[in-house]
Amino acid sequence: MLIIYSTGSLILLAFAHWLLWGTIRFQHNLRWVGILTTFIILALPLLYMLYNNDPAKIVGANIGLGLSFFFTWIVTLLLLLTAGIRLFIQRKKVR
Repeated sequence: MLIIYSTGSLILLAFAHWLLWGTIRFQHNLRWVGILTTFIILALPLLYMLYNNDPAKIVGANIGLGLSFFFTWIVTLLLLLTAGIRLFIQRKKVR
C-alpha cells in the first residue's frame, strides 16, 4: 500500500510541477534543467524516507515517513494553486 501512495504522490507532484512550469515563459533553453532540479529537490524528502523505511524494526507510527508525505502533499497543493491562479490570469488577459 505504501508503494501505491508514494507513486501516486510523486505522479501528482510531477503533474503539478509540470503545470506550473508550463505557465512560465522562458527566454533560454535551460528551462528543463531548472524543472528537473527543482522537482528532484521537492521529491527528495519522500524518496529518502521511502528508501530509509524499515517496517520490520518496530510496530508503530513512522513519524518521518508521515512528515515527508505531508510535506510532499503540501508542496503539491501549493504548486497546483499557483498554477491554477497563473492559468486563470493568463486566460483572463487573452480575453
